[in-house]
Amino acid sequence: MAARPVIAVLLTLLTGCQTIGSSQSAIDAERRERLQARFTQLAAESATIGNGTARNSEIDQALTEAVELLHAGRDEDALTALATILRDEPDHVETVRLTAATARRIGDWRLQNAALRKLIELRSESPAVLNQCGTALLQSSSQDSSAADTALNALRRAVELAPDNPEFAQDLFAALAERQLDAEAEAVLTRAISNCPQSPLLPMAAARYFESRGRWPDAIRQYDAALQISPRNLLWRRERGVCRARLQQWNAACEDLQPALREANPASLKTAFLIWADAAYQAGRHDEVVVAFDRLRDEAGHRTPATEQRRIRSLLKLREFETATDAALQALIDWPQNVEIRQLAAELERRAAGKSAVSRTIR
Repeated sequence: MAARPVIAVLLTLLTGCQTIGSSQSAIDAERRERLQARFTQLAAESATIGNGTARNSEIDQALTEAVELLHAGRDEDALTALATILRDEPDHVETVRLTAATARRIGDWRLQNAALRKLIELRSESPAVLNQCGTALLQSSSQDSSAADTALNALRRAVELAPDNPEFAQDLFAALAERQLDAEAEAVLTRAISNCPQSPLLPMAAARYFESRGRWPDAIRQYDAALQISPRNLLWRRERGVCRARLQQWNAACEDLQPALREANPASLKTAFLIWADAAYQAGRHDEVVVAFDRLRDEAGHRTPATEQRRIRSLLKLREFETATDAALQALIDWPQNVEIRQLAAELERRAAGKSAVSRTIR
């Protein structure tokens, strides 16, 4: 972990104060002297440099040293090397960027955020930098509550500068939606979809957003848009089927879920298979009911009195009487106290007895 003296100095430099004394109360004496000696040496060397090329070469050498120290796991020394650059070149972008990355590596959010804020200030017209810094600041906002406002403003500015970049719009939209700034989030998304009509990312983000709020018709419209761009995307088709099932559009739900789940793993998508089975049962598509429950049983080990009851009734609708009877007898063995299973078994027994009586009469 980096020493507090180095971090204190870096924080002082990144927040605009060019003196070291303001942080001395937090600095261990021995390390303070070592760091001051390093700064003094750099200042003396800088005085002998007669042109910008030499100075740039020295900065490059110091940056290379910092990277090598980081690779060697010497975080404190790497930060010291970065601090020596920032003392005389406080606006050196690559040094500030590396400081942010190093602070993140050691888990010092205060230092990371100070460096990210400096980067936002230095590269205020670069949408890529603003987006990267804003995203990183949001990730640490739980440790630094003031970071969220700075982050959101950086993400907003990135979208203003690059309105045709769907990734930037999606990042801003996600940040706003997470903070329940719904009106602005929807406005950002609407503009972005208009500016980037061929991006499937944006309608997908909108669909998930509307799903999370139970706005199923809006979600379906967004899945429709996404599937027009990528018609073979089975994930989106599956999710649209789930939304249709929520609206009790049973046949339409099956039209999506049946092909979307054909090659899927029931163990990892148990809920989707159950929704498909329910939609198929409600729609009278009993062959699909049997397929869904058979795959849940065989591939996911999921079998309950409720699923068996519907499977057996679907088998009866398909006139697969022997298979239905065998299934009912096995279910009765497995769940002898289940009322629905006992009633179904009795129903099948009466049917079998009636069929036997008819056969004897014919003979």
